[in-house]
Amino acid sequence: MVSSKIQAALPDSPALARAFERLARGKRADLLANLVELEGHCELEGTQARTHCYALALDGMGWPRSDLLVESICDFVIDYAIPRSKINEAVKSCEEAGHQGALVRLAKEARSLFTHLNQSGEGGELLLYCLAETLLGFPQIMAKMHLKTAPELHYNGADGVHASVDPASGQLCLWWGESKMHKTATGAIRECMASLVPFLVEPQSATAKRSRDLQLLRYGIDLDDKLLEQAIKAYLDTSNRLYGKLKFGGIGLVGFNDACYPPHPKKADADAIAEAVTKNLVAWKTSLGKRIDTHQLREIDMHLFFLPFPSVDAFRKKFLAEVGAR
Repeated sequence: MVSSKIQAALPDSPALARAFERLARGKRADLLANLVELEGHCELEGTQARTHCYALALDGMGWPRSDLLVESICDFVIDYAIPRSKINEAVKSCEEAGHQGALVRLAKEARSLFTHLNQSGEGGELLLYCLAETLLGFPQIMAKMHLKTAPELHYNGADGVHASVDPASGQLCLWWGESKMHKTATGAIRECMASLVPFLVEPQSATAKRSRDLQLLRYGIDLDDKLLEQAIKAYLDTSNRLYGKLKFGGIGLVGFNDACYPPHPKKADADAIAEAVTKNLVAWKTSLGKRIDTHQLREIDMHLFFLPFPSVDAFRKKFLAEVGAR
């Protein structure tokens, strides 16, 4: 239980919201250099879900900017994989040493944490992180990568854990993230929703799927801000009254192959791609709505990102090469 003295010093909801705004990384314009927003924050009728749809931007020759998207999100590997206190220590070390050696070593360490497996989904997980931080403004509050016991293993738990404050209720919201890259939109939606369900609907108990992540948050949260960490831990403490102000939401990324991108770049037309994606979006949202009904998630806050690719396999291969796995 948090002592009354510490409790009185904890940030209130508006202060928490401002702290999360400061923690969120990345600039919207940088990410949207490679993505075109076709729909944002659109309410899915009859649910608490918000849908977002993007297409890959084209370069001057008409090539979809998939490789450039990978390169841009890989700029965030340190932020994604390394705890904040360790990053701040490296920055301080660089300032004192007069060179960037500590950050170079940290970048190598971050890249070493990614798996070499051909079917790794970690590229999608990093993209999900960037979308949550940059476009939603929800900072990651647990760097899961450094918790892996071996680089070839995937972390058992949600793909990401982010946080925000509900402006209407003042509740702390933990957002469980899941990314699925699949050959078809239907398959990606099905797998993404199935993976999110246990984190969103199971009653809290020692056996709930989210329990291990919550335990790690309680004991290992690292935001390099002791008071902010103490505030979040208070919400996670089932014996604290603040636990009643904690709620859960989901962030999903569904990436999939789509024929909207022509095979010959010189024939590519951004307006035609946007029109094709927008037309297909109706079916994707219908599929999502059915999955929400199936899993009884109508009352759960969610953000779902649709992102068609010319080839999710090409995206995955480029990511493996970029992080040094190939």
